[in-house]
Amino acid sequence: MKATATPIEREAELERLALAVEGAAAEEGAFVVVRGSAGIGKSMLLKAARERARERGLQTLRARGGELERDFAYGVVRQLLERAAMQLDESERAEVLGGAAALAAPVLRLQRSGEAPTGGDAAFAVTHGLYWLVSNLAARRPLVLEVDDAHWADAPSLRFLIYLAARLEGLPVLLVLALRPDEPGTDRELLAQLDTHPDADVVRPSPLSERAVATLIGERLGAEPTPEFAAACRASTGGNPFLLHELLLALSADSVDPTGGPERVQELGPETVARSLLLRLARLPPESGALARAVAVLGARAD
Repeated sequence: MKATATPIEREAELERLALAVEGAAAEEGAFVVVRGSAGIGKSMLLKAARERARERGLQTLRARGGELERDFAYGVVRQLLERAAMQLDESERAEVLGGAAALAAPVLRLQRSGEAPTGGDAAFAVTHGLYWLVSNLAARRPLVLEVDDAHWADAPSLRFLIYLAARLEGLPVLLVLALRPDEPGTDRELLAQLDTHPDADVVRPSPLSERAVATLIGERLGAEPTPEFAAACRASTGGNPFLLHELLLALSADSVDPTGGPERVQELGPETVARSLLLRLARLPPESGALARAVAVLGARAD
């Protein structure tokens, strides 16, 4: 099946991210939150921003929250910053860890200082030190900080991201997060502070329209679909790009003709997508509820 070079119906979102990258390059600072349901295309938008940043010569640092790692304090911060600091030579590292940034050194395991502090004034000192570390890194080269699945970040890392987001003005830094703010089992209070931050440009990718679904069907199944066929595909997936991709894979494997009626989509769609999601999510613990939530979008026919 053919793949679409440019994501369909994401032009406005891509333009906003491109402008944010340009803002960081111009030392204006920017904070973008990409929010939406699972499979709506948040990670794809982050990837596009990352590629644009690299084209413009910005340094990109990445991290991803994990449902099974939320209890590890500063885990996301370490993913984001530890390697960048470790890759510097000794004199460069001393420079970026100079001044208040030295307060971040224990968290990034760059000196033997015991456990990273997590309470009271000590935790604030670490957060302040991390901010200055980011500032010092950005002074060397404009910076993009990307956190995918931020809803699963640990609480100390979320507090740092909130602190940083309020202090980006004048820094050559783009902070871009992808999150699902209503995900069960997450720290909703901290996520709300990011999601509703007054400086945040919140990007909300919408479900694909029936027209976009029809375009993707034509590209991937090799023929323009009938309106009924396209409507059935959209109904089966809710216009969710990931679910549509899985459905089209199944239809292609079954050699379904998109110029025909919707019956095979109605038979194959929900069951196939549910099977795919179950396989992908089976590694998660039962208490996460992720399986039930993922299958729920398919309706009762996913039994």
